[in-house]
Amino acid sequence: MHYLGESSFNLDELYLLCVRFIKEKEGKAFHLSYQDRLQLAAHCKQVAHGPYKSDASPGVGWLDVVGSDRKATWQSLGDLSRERAQEKFVEILDRACPLLAPYLEAHLNEKRDRENKIKEEAEAKEREIQRQKQQEQEQMQQQQRKQAEAAAKQNLANQKTNSVSGPVTNRDDSRRHQQEAQIRAALNQQTAVQFRQYAAEQHPGDANKQAELIAQLQEQHFQQYMTQVYQQQLKIQQEEEQAKLLQQQPKQSQQNSTNESATVEAAAAEDFNQQLQQQLQQDGDDEAEAGPEILPASMWTRNNAAEFKKEILRDSRHCCIKIGSLATATPQSPSGEAATTNSLMAAPSMWCDKQLTAAQFKAKLAADSDARLKIGPGEVVTVRVPTHEEGSCIVWEFATDHYDIGFGVYFEWTISPSDRVTVHISESSDEEEEEEAKDDGNNETGEAEHQQLDGDSKPADGAASKRRRPDDDKAVDEIIPVFRRDCHEEVYCGSHQYPGRGVYLLKFDNSYSLWRSKWLYYRVYYTK
Repeated sequence: MHYLGESSFNLDELYLLCVRFIKEKEGKAFHLSYQDRLQLAAHCKQVAHGPYKSDASPGVGWLDVVGSDRKATWQSLGDLSRERAQEKFVEILDRACPLLAPYLEAHLNEKRDRENKIKEEAEAKEREIQRQKQQEQEQMQQQQRKQAEAAAKQNLANQKTNSVSGPVTNRDDSRRHQQEAQIRAALNQQTAVQFRQYAAEQHPGDANKQAELIAQLQEQHFQQYMTQVYQQQLKIQQEEEQAKLLQQQPKQSQQNSTNESATVEAAAAEDFNQQLQQQLQQDGDDEAEAGPEILPASMWTRNNAAEFKKEILRDSRHCCIKIGSLATATPQSPSGEAATTNSLMAAPSMWCDKQLTAAQFKAKLAADSDARLKIGPGEVVTVRVPTHEEGSCIVWEFATDHYDIGFGVYFEWTISPSDRVTVHISESSDEEEEEEAKDDGNNETGEAEHQQLDGDSKPADGAASKRRRPDDDKAVDEIIPVFRRDCHEEVYCGSHQYPGRGVYLLKFDNSYSLWRSKWLYYRVYYTK
């Protein structure tokens, strides 16, 4: 159980991943033994329902060997706790299937990547907040510095005015002191934290000495700042005086300098023109030797593939090409007959009715004998539904009593002489395909069904493969493959757009059940 821990999965996550692994891979990537299936099913029941209780669990028939074995295995677990049952489930599956370890490792890496991404986003957000705070502090300090500089400049201007006009009056003196006080306050506020920390390090525990040291540091800082301001002001005055001297120079000197600069610029322009002509001539020779220039190609992608396909089907059916299994491309004919197997087949839709429970659906159809069928053990029932002239879409709904059943949809490219719905029963899917082969003169074996653990497997509806059984007289397209559906718990519904004229084959497969009969409640109709 090395996948449990703070840096891995918790027990519930690990158990659910193992259950999903069985549903997705069992029968395709690996096969479990009968005993392993019994143990896994028993532990799964123990996790979901607790210890076995005869009064709360459904009964098992005398001839149901598999059901009896599952019941006995479940009873053998006794009062095993839910957590221990989950751990045993994972251990049995890990021992029976070597593919589980890389599957869990891939999901663990994905989980760690998600956690690292969330952590990085949180750190980036924190850094952004710190950066904004730092910017606000810098802006505040810069504003305080500007205020101090403005006050210092005003103080310097007042001093110059006083030196020209005569002795300083009391009013000017008070104004100067007020400006100095503003400068000191701004500077002290800017350096208060640094000076307090320095004083606490120099004189720990002595508040008086700390205050004296802070006052000395603030005074030194004020004097240094004022000295810098005076130096800047002096530099500005010197630059202004130099500018005045330059303006007073004779105009003749300016004219001479202008003539000299014009002569230099004319010579430089002539040299540049000569170099440019030589370069153009050289480029022309190189271009003639190299031949015509090949421009780079451009490629891009369109975001909406569905809209592109609709546009192609609506405006230009000649652009639709079907590529066969031997890499031969045959263009789609826009004017072909609807009964040809090259017609475009729309994707089916399947869903479960959340507003109508299975019990309500069966109660509604119980009075109609044509809407109820009893499917015996090992039988396959095919409901043949011809397309209707007034319809453009077929819709089906079905449910069963107590147990699941296999379901799939096929389309037969034959024109039925009537619109009547018929029901055909065969002993198994293999026998049904043999009968079709005899009738059509084409011996073809059916595809084996994938059986899942405890009947919990559900395929992804709408992802129907196009398995086609061609014949000289008729052809059948697979719209939805046969998979076991939990239709005893929910009402399964679906629809499909007519690809053309033909007959829909709704297959209800009970061939995997050797002893159990199933009652089927179904309803089929067409819409425009």
